[in-house]
Amino acid sequence: MAAATPAGAPIGVPVASADSQDDYYLQQLKKYGIPTNDTKAKKEAIEAGKATCSLKAQGMRDYDVWQALQSKYPKVDQKTIATTSAVATLVYCPQYLHL
Repeated sequence: MAAATPAGAPIGVPVASADSQDDYYLQQLKKYGIPTNDTKAKKEAIEAGKATCSLKAQGMRDYDVWQALQSKYPKVDQKTIATTSAVATLVYCPQYLHL
């Protein structure tokens, strides 16, 4: 399965530090309608984004990553999981775009 890439998302944008990378990731999520307005939502979004990369590093494909994230975050809908995973791949681990 090809990586789900939101239309118009930049590919592999370099950033200066982890904090600025996290901020950029949260900004991209907001562009795609995923609000991260409070501290808990921000923390969970970043956690899910980094988990995406860890799972892909283990060889998981998009669908399997989405299933794993859905298990961890059962209250989050599938579209949000897929978008979060796609944006995370673009921002945190673009080397896995092909998975």
